[in-house]
Amino acid sequence: MDKKYISCLVNDKVGVCAISLVLDKRHVRNGGKYPIALRFTIDRKRLYYPLGDKYTEKEFDAICRAKNTGRRSNIKSEKETNFECKMLLEQTFKSYVDIVQDLDKTSKLSLNMIMTRLTGKNEEDSFLLVWEDIINNRSVGTADSYTTAKKSFIKYAGVISGFNVSKSTIEKWIKGMENDGFTKTTIGIYLRACRVVWNECTQRGFLGKKEYPFGKDKSLITIPVGSTRKKEYLNVEQMTELYQVFIYKKYPESWQKSYIEKVHFSLGLFLVQYLCNGFNLADAARLRYNDYYYISGKQSFQFMRYKTKDRSENNSEVVIPIIEPLRIILSEIAAPEERGGLVFPSILKGETNEVQVRKLIALENSNIQDRMKKLTMALNWEIFPSSTWCRHSFATNLTHAGVPINYISDSMGHSHDENITARYIDIFPYEQQVLYNNKLLNLANEKMTPITKLLNSLTPDELKTLITVVKSKTKE
Repeated sequence: MDKKYISCLVNDKVGVCAISLVLDKRHVRNGGKYPIALRFTIDRKRLYYPLGDKYTEKEFDAICRAKNTGRRSNIKSEKETNFECKMLLEQTFKSYVDIVQDLDKTSKLSLNMIMTRLTGKNEEDSFLLVWEDIINNRSVGTADSYTTAKKSFIKYAGVISGFNVSKSTIEKWIKGMENDGFTKTTIGIYLRACRVVWNECTQRGFLGKKEYPFGKDKSLITIPVGSTRKKEYLNVEQMTELYQVFIYKKYPESWQKSYIEKVHFSLGLFLVQYLCNGFNLADAARLRYNDYYYISGKQSFQFMRYKTKDRSENNSEVVIPIIEPLRIILSEIAAPEERGGLVFPSILKGETNEVQVRKLIALENSNIQDRMKKLTMALNWEIFPSSTWCRHSFATNLTHAGVPINYISDSMGHSHDENITARYIDIFPYEQQVLYNNKLLNLANEKMTPITKLLNSLTPDELKTLITVVKSKTKE
């Protein structure tokens, strides 16, 4: 009677997956040796993953039965060698069990997922395909950024197969970008996109947490932060000067009337962005006379920040008190009130396609930047603000005025933790909001008599003429 050899050294179970270290006898090998392999079983379906070593049935049986003799000698017996081999195989087995346990924590186990994790190859998915999938499910603006980041990754790191991506792959990409003069800001944007893709691959079980390349530790990849924008703001006095230019239409006489009208509208939008809690032009373009506007007695606007609307359930709502200077600007450049209507329909011109909407907003931003540069040059300023300065100016000027930081944060729609009850509490009532936002401009000198306001609105030539007339009258 033939002796029955042991063909399984050790087994374990993780979730729905049974794991065994076995002698793979499915195919007869030359010399009677068979490869040892890990066998993964889910729903009666099996996956074999060879470990490299080969043994006869007798050799593997001896390894499985080996026990520690307790002897210490430089010359080891066959039994002692078998026991050491057994210990190494059991350690190897445990390391693979740990990998499957790691996968089981992130998603439902499957043989395809396990094979992908072990080999880095998958016929149905890959790191780049997951990246493309994320692009297809993002908003237009974010999708553009992720697409550019992916193209950059392929250019410098190459078209990788499956999930054969590692820390060294990312470092190769970074090196290529640095050599070609990419700024830290751009590199940071691209790496954040890559990090999202990596996290998604981990969530789906294609990559393990142990290989995660990003972090603050020196051994990991730290995503660079762009240069500070703390200096990119206008102080209250500068914003007040621009407001007075708008109110009194103090534009260069050499400018054509048609161009003055365009600059006037762009300056108005610039000031609106500042006085509307520093919101972006993407929010200005979508701002509506909604129900909240009418419920508040036409005293406030309310909207959800476009940039963060898909990332937060409740923390991107913004309420804007319509202070008097803002109301004056709106009376000149905003559309007539219509429930549900856009406040600034001229930005989007009726377009609803997101791709075209993005282009129109970018065009308006460009117009504002160009016209603000011409205007500030005419004012003999040495700085040229763009729309992004409005947000920084709002936050900085209110901070300098001693306004509570939580009001500034709430007003800008910054995400923050809050409990359910807090969502129903109006922490900053309308009167308080108006008090704070009135600090954005210094209009103490605006409390003038009508005759003073009239004199202020006159050009130098008109003032000279008026003075001449007054002098002639006094001589009579």
